[in-house]
Amino acid sequence: MSLLRLSASREVLSRLLPLKGKVIEGRVVGKAGNMPLLEVGDVVFPAESKVFLKPGSRVSLWVKGLSGNKLHLQLLSQEDIDEGFFKLGVRDTPEARLSYKFLRSLGVSFKRGDVGLLAKLISDSLDPYFSLELIRFLSLKLGFSSGLLKFLLSLGDLSSLRELILKMLLSGDESLRAFLKSIIPKVDGELSSAIANFLSKSGILKFGGLSELLLRAGEPDSVRLLGWIFLPRLLSLPSREEAWFIYLWFPLLSGERDLSIPLLKKHKALRSSKGEEEKYELILELKTLGKIRVLFYLFRGKIWITFEAENEKTLFALRRRLSELLSSLQSAGYKVGGLSSRPMVLSREIESEGLDLRI
Repeated sequence: MSLLRLSASREVLSRLLPLKGKVIEGRVVGKAGNMPLLEVGDVVFPAESKVFLKPGSRVSLWVKGLSGNKLHLQLLSQEDIDEGFFKLGVRDTPEARLSYKFLRSLGVSFKRGDVGLLAKLISDSLDPYFSLELIRFLSLKLGFSSGLLKFLLSLGDLSSLRELILKMLLSGDESLRAFLKSIIPKVDGELSSAIANFLSKSGILKFGGLSELLLRAGEPDSVRLLGWIFLPRLLSLPSREEAWFIYLWFPLLSGERDLSIPLLKKHKALRSSKGEEEKYELILELKTLGKIRVLFYLFRGKIWITFEAENEKTLFALRRRLSELLSSLQSAGYKVGGLSSRPMVLSREIESEGLDLRI
């Protein structure tokens, strides 16, 4: 899956801005030089794409946002719809079409209800791409079922996880509140050890602690949080194919109510005759600093780190601390290939060519 950029006047692109965060369909209608032409609604755009777009195909796209004079979209599928979709009798929406194409690409048996469940999950998701990848890899490890879709629907997204934890912190069972307060990392504390403590005592890494309390409680909110705790462990189970990423989540508390949920993703290692590389991505959003993404790239014993920030003041502060971070890493015994920073305009893909490896 790849990122597409559509170029046009600001006025034309602004017509599509209300669709930000939604899944839409477009049609590849031809080429202009080396660039494919993509028809969205009644407008034809030249599209920048790293992947080949087959002329005549109808593509499923996730609208990510506007930067300069370019609209950024995530390509989710360019498979064609066949008669099987219309025979199912589901409501014909971009989400339903994408759901059908995605389930067909998994090579699994599915029914009308599965398409509806997945369409609902895609519609509710803040990141449809990530939701589809979760389903793909859980299906590889556990097998596909309607129950899997219902499980993910019951969890909601990271914003619902944040509200769930806050609710338990402020009005949950007394023993549960006390346990959560004792293990949730605080922004103004020693974060590395606090995060490690949370991952250990929550049950995300090994069953016990918080997960035992939630299991005994058996209430709907407890079951939902238990599902979130088990999800990273489900993704790390052995599968028929090597999974390309695993991920962990953890909360960060600032004050009594300012809670954020960072994600740490580890992407599939690429092996070659020159060695093995690993890629990590840390995503966090803090009230005072805005959204920050940290990309770690490990290759042949060296580490490269790229910081991205939405907030200009945060980016300036990060740049001022790069030399200090370099000295700290080297003192700790790390071989540093490079450190860099850049503005975060939109979500970026984790690809080797997308990482800034310059010192």
